[in-house]
Amino acid sequence: MSIKTDCDRRWRYRPLLAAAAVAALWVGDLRSQPGADLLLVGGLVHDGSGEPPSRQDLAVTGERISFVGDAAAAGLDAAVVVDVDGLMVTPGFIDMHSHAELTEDYGRDGLPFLHQGITTVAIGVDGGGTPDVAELFAGLEGRIGVNAFAYVRTGDRKR
Repeated sequence: MSIKTDCDRRWRYRPLLAAAAVAALWVGDLRSQPGADLLLVGGLVHDGSGEPPSRQDLAVTGERISFVGDAAAAGLDAAVVVDVDGLMVTPGFIDMHSHAELTEDYGRDGLPFLHQGITTVAIGVDGGGTPDVAELFAGLEGRIGVNAFAYVRTGDRKR
């Protein structure tokens, strides 16, 4: 007759405990991986809704905003974390009358606009637009640093 001791019972569960320990390490490793490319922490977020701004964190994954809220509470980390405490975080601004020179080599990157928070510009203002918008944007696609929309000239330019 054999008598089972507490020590024998512990040995029986040892593989299960080992598997649980490995799983815990694996899950811990997953949590240490960045969940976003960029995390802006503690900024005053103006969301464009007209509501008062609120202090929140904002994450960007790829080219999209992937999270707005309390990143620490959500367990979110990122490859790059920037403390923006005391700064405003806003949607991009639209310049409705920009005179952007996106068709010229010197103006294609749109840096003067981007440095001001302007992410979308108008082209073809003051009657300078072209009626062939498809051709214009085909030449700009993938080559400019901002979003753009065009005013369209119709008819004869003579006044």
